[in-house]
Amino acid sequence: MSDAAHLRTAIQRLSRAFGLLRDDVTPCGVDLPIVQAHALMALLDDADPAGLRVSDLHAQLQLDMSNVSRLGARMEHAGLVVRGVCPDDARAVRLVLTPVGRELAKRVDRRSRARFERLLGAIDPADRATIVGAVDTLAAAIQKTQVPED
Repeated sequence: MSDAAHLRTAIQRLSRAFGLLRDDVTPCGVDLPIVQAHALMALLDDADPAGLRVSDLHAQLQLDMSNVSRLGARMEHAGLVVRGVCPDDARAVRLVLTPVGRELAKRVDRRSRARFERLLGAIDPADRATIVGAVDTLAAAIQKTQVPED
């Protein structure tokens, strides 16, 4: 098997084992689409109380703007965020966590941290830094070789 085929198989196994193919629950077990969990985490991590611009969320999630706009609308409909106009640019839209959204984001954060602690606990401590470094290297390579959208 070629190196590329081996890498492909390994990433497919990783994606499946980690639960990335499920669209109804996060890998940490929260009943929520993964993309919404990532959006909630980005909003929770954002220090600006005025919220996060949709364009910034687009950049963080690496999704096209139309998908991020629809995601924001779904999250608003679910009562997780409110959408508002950006004070310094009336054309820009900001998303702000509601109290319900903030609590859900905190729950996702706690469960995610616990999931990664369990995962690290299953890896020999001597191998942990190597594995994390390899994942960082892989993520950087993915960024450099991203296929442009049509």
